[in-house]
Amino acid sequence: MSLYLMCGMAFSGKSTLAGALARHLGAEVVSLDAINDARGLAGGLGIPEAEWARTHHEALGQLEGLLGTGSSVIIDDTNCFRFLRDAYRAVADRHGLPTTVIYLDRPLELLLARIEENEATQARPAIAAAVLTDLALKFEPPGPDEQVLNVPPDASVDEWVARTFPAPAGFSYVWEFEVPPAHSAEFERHYGPAGTWARLFHQAAGYLGTLLLRDLTTPGRYLTVDRWRSEAAYRAFRQRFAQEYEDLDRRCEHLTTSERQLGSFTEPRGPAAPPAEDSGAPLPEAGVGGPGARLG
Repeated sequence: MSLYLMCGMAFSGKSTLAGALARHLGAEVVSLDAINDARGLAGGLGIPEAEWARTHHEALGQLEGLLGTGSSVIIDDTNCFRFLRDAYRAVADRHGLPTTVIYLDRPLELLLARIEENEATQARPAIAAAVLTDLALKFEPPGPDEQVLNVPPDASVDEWVARTFPAPAGFSYVWEFEVPPAHSAEFERHYGPAGTWARLFHQAAGYLGTLLLRDLTTPGRYLTVDRWRSEAAYRAFRQRFAQEYEDLDRRCEHLTTSERQLGSFTEPRGPAAPPAEDSGAPLPEAGVGGPGARLG
């Protein structure tokens, strides 16, 4: 588990990269833009310092709670001042976790051009050029004493994430159930890949899916295979949703006559696959994009 601090000017591609990294690592994202939106504030148009302080206080509270569940966390913000980064780092330190700053250093001229294009496309909330220029004058880049990953210009999002953060081997566990014929349909509704258990798992980062298998020779015998990105992601889910897990388990008790865990498994690592051919498509200038986006 780790804390990752996105760092860079607005429209530099931080949120695109944060989303890709969260999907890759099964991490949680704390977005300062989302907190401002929930508070009815438009950060790109200028917010009083007192309101920014309240937003950062809320972000620190969210971070504390998420780290307490065992999740890795990404702070999606400019993190433009050292004291802000230090405040987040102090929370991670209390949990005994490392902090990495992910820095996107992009020229102001490029960012202003992206702002201008966004005014036409309205692909994301607007930011005033004057606000961006003022931020550039005050921005405090991460120092040599901070653990920093510099994201190169024109880096492919998915390729950079995969190269910098090797994927975990995966984690799955298998359960065996004996189900009376009268309960088989209800059991399948709860335990299938779109069932009640899967919906609970989907609330956590790092859940990859469930496979439900029915034995062809032994009536009433089922296996479930629940797949997670890592054992840490599964453990974080169990801690964060302990009460919900217990409640659902109790609700489903009557459906089976026996159940037992057959084991936990990981996926063997074979030779690395060759990298996918780069499309060369640039990152959308508004700073939003999906797989294959670039971070220039």
